[in-house]
Amino acid sequence: MRVSRRLLLLGPLAAVAACNVRPLHAPQQQAQVSQSLSSTRIQPLANRLGQKLHNLLRDRINPYGQPSDPAYLLQVSVNRRETESGLREDETATRITLTLTANYRLTTNQGGEVVTQGTTGAQAVFNILENRFSSQVSEETAEERALALIADSITTRLTTALS
Repeated sequence: MRVSRRLLLLGPLAAVAACNVRPLHAPQQQAQVSQSLSSTRIQPLANRLGQKLHNLLRDRINPYGQPSDPAYLLQVSVNRRETESGLREDETATRITLTLTANYRLTTNQGGEVVTQGTTGAQAVFNILENRFSSQVSEETAEERALALIADSITTRLTTALS
């Protein structure tokens, strides 16, 4: 009975050990992925929100500048939605939930084949304060936090697709 329990416990471990798993952060793998990412041109995004996301993506994907002859093209669009909550007595909102959604598509530059595509998003909450300037700063900070989360998510997904 004791031997059969050991086999039950060791069976799944043996199956996992037989898998062809490569660590994403291994030096050789990391160098290949880094080179693929750095050869990605990020297409311009519309409006100020898109420009902010574009700059965050460039910091993560192309820290040394956009490639002159890219192997990949990244197209991204970002949408913004606000939901009010926390009402005062005069029925004005005291809190806003900011929802940002980004659609991305990575294609090869030569054939235009889709390497990966998807949607990612982030939410941030900010308060509407009596002081208008403080409310604006609160909103901008929330937007920056959400954009940073989206940029990190897209970069991680591209890294996974290119590895």
